Amino acid sequence: MKIPESSFNLLIGGLLAVPIAGIGLIIGLLTVMKRELGFRDEMIGIMALLCIALLVLTELGLLWLVWTNARHGRVKTGKPGKQNLPEREVGLRGLPERRIDPMGQPIQSVTEHTTRTLEAVPRK
Repeated sequence: MKIPESSFNLLIGGLLAVPIAGIGLIIGLLTVMKRELGFRDEMIGIMALLCIALLVLTELGLLWLVWTNARHGRVKTGKPGKQNLPEREVGLRGLPERRIDPMGQPIQSVTEHTTRTLEAVPRK
């Protein structure tokens, strides 16, 4: 399934924004842990590794979404000697003529018009 172009653009924006914002937040967290809270270096190192692992997993997920979208969005072309299937004619369908009221009659309300033009549905 191909996603819309706007969603694809958001994926690319997310691919770029997640590492920039993530690294900034990690640096801020480590600074607060060291200066304000007085954590030891071992604990700060463990937290840094966990945050970086989460950042990498997020980036891999976004890359996977971009890859699957790019793979499904490719146009498959036939082989040079192969004939393509003929195109079918598509007919446009509209409302039947009996449901369209003449322009000379004013409609009192939209609800009244809809109620008059719908068919009754039996309840079970």
